[in-house]
Amino acid sequence: MSKPIIHLARICNFALQTYESTEQRDRNTMMTKTTNLGLVEGLD
Repeated sequence: MSKPIIHLARICNFALQTYESTEQRDRNTMMTKTTNLGLVEGLD
C-alpha cells in the first residue's frame, strides 16, 4: 500500500522542481531584459 504513495510523492517532488526551475529561469530572463532595458535607456 505504501509503494503508490512513495511513487506519488516522487512525481510531486519532480513536478515541483520542474516548476521551480522554470520559474527561476523566467525570473532570470525578466531580470536580464530589465537590465538590458536600463542599459539601453541609460545610453540614450
